Amino acid sequence: MPVLFLLTDNRVFEGALMKSNLLLKNMTIRFDREILHDVSYEFKSGYFYLLQGQSGIGKSSLLNVLGLLKRPIAGEVVYDGQNLWSLDDATQARVRLKDYGFVFQQHNLIDTMTLEENLKVPLLKSNLPEAKKAARVTAILDKLGLEDQRHMLPEDLSGGEDQRGAIGRALISGARIILADEPTNSLDSENARMFYEQLADFAHQQQAIVIVASHETLPEDYADQILTINNRQLVPQSGTKLFNRAIPESMAGQPTASAVTYRSDLSNKQALVYDNYQSAKKLPIGFLVIVTVMLAVASIVLNVPQILASQQQRELNQATDNSLFVTNNTLGTGSHQDLDPFRNLTIKQIQKIKKMPGITSVQPYYTFLSYGLTKENVRQPVPKGSNFSLGGKSYHVDETFSIQPIYKSDLTKKYLYANGHPAKVGTNFIVSQDFLEKNHISTKSAMGKQVAFEVYIPYAQYLSESELPTNNKKKVAIDGNIYVQQPLAATITGVYASNYPYDRSEQGNAFFMDDASMTTLLHSAIRANTTSDQIFQGFKQQPFGYSALRLEAKSYNDMVSMTKTIKSSSGFYSVSSVAQNVASLNATVQKAKNGTRQIALLFIMASMIALTILFSMNNRQRLREVGILKAVGFTTKDVRRILFWNAMKYGCYCFGGAALLIVVAATIMALRLGVHFIAIILTAFITNLALSFGVTIFASLWPIRLISRKDPIDIIKASYGQKRG
Repeated sequence: MPVLFLLTDNRVFEGALMKSNLLLKNMTIRFDREILHDVSYEFKSGYFYLLQGQSGIGKSSLLNVLGLLKRPIAGEVVYDGQNLWSLDDATQARVRLKDYGFVFQQHNLIDTMTLEENLKVPLLKSNLPEAKKAARVTAILDKLGLEDQRHMLPEDLSGGEDQRGAIGRALISGARIILADEPTNSLDSENARMFYEQLADFAHQQQAIVIVASHETLPEDYADQILTINNRQLVPQSGTKLFNRAIPESMAGQPTASAVTYRSDLSNKQALVYDNYQSAKKLPIGFLVIVTVMLAVASIVLNVPQILASQQQRELNQATDNSLFVTNNTLGTGSHQDLDPFRNLTIKQIQKIKKMPGITSVQPYYTFLSYGLTKENVRQPVPKGSNFSLGGKSYHVDETFSIQPIYKSDLTKKYLYANGHPAKVGTNFIVSQDFLEKNHISTKSAMGKQVAFEVYIPYAQYLSESELPTNNKKKVAIDGNIYVQQPLAATITGVYASNYPYDRSEQGNAFFMDDASMTTLLHSAIRANTTSDQIFQGFKQQPFGYSALRLEAKSYNDMVSMTKTIKSSSGFYSVSSVAQNVASLNATVQKAKNGTRQIALLFIMASMIALTILFSMNNRQRLREVGILKAVGFTTKDVRRILFWNAMKYGCYCFGGAALLIVVAATIMALRLGVHFIAIILTAFITNLALSFGVTIFASLWPIRLISRKDPIDIIKASYGQKRG
């Protein structure tokens, strides 16, 4: 076992020899109970004091108050003419760093640092060059006999080696006040005796103040004054004598060649240096993997729905902007639906529209209904709803629904479908998502099933007149459809999304069928029925005609010009297009974006809460590190800066891992969903950048934010789960 020979080596300690006493003034200390009450005492520079007595009388508590580690109930600790407890956090930290050296009873080396790194910590804020810091650490380790253990963690040191390391850390900065709590409880008798002898020499020769708390008798041989706590008072023991030593004139007030100075605040560079000291810190790989996956998923969830919605919106606009829907708006309602009371377009009107420049195709628009006027039901009340079967199961619909045409150019627009797509030949249905939702039918139960109902197909029209909704004194000629009822069954091959732009039903209840099949059924109904059978006596009847047309323009510009031309040609025409419904479409898309954004934010909040809990559990060991750092002279601001850069390191790991997962996910989505690879990469990477660093910094700093404001010894004790002061 090496013999300690440390404190009298002037090569290790550099600083001015000064004489300043440490005063307790009207001090009251209370933790679980009152330990000292209104105590005043002066600790003189150049003397060795021993606080003696059994465990529990308050020796450690007094040292903590003297060392600025625990605030007293009342009273002052005065040094260099200042009440140290009246100073701010930064000034107190500077005093602890420059003037104090504290040897803890539990040693309190930082577990994740090697012995050498632990000794470097008090010098981190000094003005010493790195070479001199290293030389000072090497000299201390050599004097302590710990050179061979410099790269070992505290857990790998013996009790004596650990304690000698703690002593070295307390003395390395050239402290003027040494506070030692049971400093030799892990040392053998030879080293303990040598240590106390050197403490006494250090106090006497360097004009320092040494205060040791111990229940042992050994330090009695070296102490200048033995004190105990009795009846809440600090009492000198009888038989001890305080020597009145004077500073030798040859040493008084003489500074050494290079005094050490310390920064007020830790710089970012020094914080990074400290983080590099944690060379032995084991990164929790499993924890980082979980964090990485959660952040990658959050980044994708937050952006992909918006990208898909925006992509769908762009494609929808590009594909449908050139179509127009024209109605003969006789009643002036401005409706975009093909309603019965609209007056038929004449053959002349239709031919004129067809000949307009820029028009590529004109298709008549009509609908089949779930209920309509026939010669059989003309005297019957309108029924409340209708029935249909789906996959052999019966359903009742309270509202009427319609069957609308899907034109050839729409059959290939797969992005319009929430599920499936229509067959290009044969009789089959596409059903609207709104219809399924209103009737509580799931998409899964509808797809591929046969739907059967009675359908009403128009074959003729009756002529009448009606008052204008805007002027009931004025009447206009109208016509209404006459229908024939016949059964119809078809397989559902697809589901239109709820924002399908071509749904022109009155209540949003609609089936869709290809216009070729509907035209065949319409012509069959017209051929099979005659207009000579009078429906309403006194009302004229005529063959079936169209009051609405669907037009295709060559280009977007043609569509815009056609809209203006058609409207100007007749005051009764109403023209609409998907381009005119962009605001409504944008509102629907925005609603979808908001919904997915809320889900993503909930996921991110859940991730943040989970990460905070995990960091809190993982930071239990780090709480003691925070307390130790504050005890050796770091400010709360310093500690947070250190933790910030440590969180940034975690953020780098998380960002890198999540970025790889995002690339993989983006590749799969580009291949399977047709998502633009670059779009998802850019947006998800930006989100990942914000989340990786934002979440890790928040989750890392939040658990320690409040505790870092506490007194250093309370933080250390909290990490041990201790309660007593």
